Amino acid sequence: CMAQNGPGPMPLISSTRSVPNTLSPMPPRAGKLSVFSIGVNWIVEVGFGLRYSFLQWCQVRQMRILPADAARIPQAAFAPHQTPETPMTDPIAPLREFTVAMTALVGSTGEEHRLLATGRELLARLIARDDWLPEAFATPRADRYAQYLLHTDPLERFSVVSFVWGPGQRTPVHDHTVWGLVGVLRGAEACDEYRLDHGKPTPTGRRHVMQQGDIEAVSPTVGDWHRVSHAWDARATVSIHVYGANIGAVLRHRQDDTGALLDFVSGYDNALVPNLWDRSAAVRAGAARC
Repeated sequence: CMAQNGPGPMPLISSTRSVPNTLSPMPPRAGKLSVFSIGVNWIVEVGFGLRYSFLQWCQVRQMRILPADAARIPQAAFAPHQTPETPMTDPIAPLREFTVAMTALVGSTGEEHRLLATGRELLARLIARDDWLPEAFATPRADRYAQYLLHTDPLERFSVVSFVWGPGQRTPVHDHTVWGLVGVLRGAEACDEYRLDHGKPTPTGRRHVMQQGDIEAVSPTVGDWHRVSHAWDARATVSIHVYGANIGAVLRHRQDDTGALLDFVSGYDNALVPNLWDRSAAVRAGAARC
């Protein structure tokens, strides 16, 4: 399970607006009076400047305070997918709905706890059924686990990836450096937990097994180091991951068999991604029913 960083904070709006001096100049009658007049002018100008800066700061904050996450996410993301009795004229729809909802979510907040909480609900719906992932993105490699990109946000605020493990395959001990959610779509995977001890990942002695439908979060805040391995029968295990960046292009860290820490960039095992936007068959089917 691997991950990365989102965009930086919104830049503050700068302004060259000047605040005019509203005090009429007073003719200096004495040295002390002149100094007093200048002092009053300076205090008033600074006061106006601070007031304007404060209002400007409030405006910037208001631009970042958006409606509740759920109100920003298309309701289709929470509506039931097509039932098994309904012909699946649009089999990739669950993934498309998920990416649309995640795009709305990352556009509404940058707070990690909100991203993880709402993202977990969306991911739970995505992995609740196992008939939407094209076989090309659920196929194991013979030599190691596979990592297939399913979607990356154009601004690289999040990415969706399928990980596939064959029997006996596992990741190295690694970190993510950004928030992420991992949901098991098919099979089971075991996770060995690690913590940083004086800058080095150290096993905690805890291991948990995730079954189909289980979801866990990773990040430097909630726990970022682990090793994941196949924990099913002779069939491949598939999990769906969503990360707070284009995870395949994030510089991360792993521990080799000698305990040394190495930098790595995972990349992806596919050159093509699923076509989320060809809804022509569903549109034709709807037109035929009219």
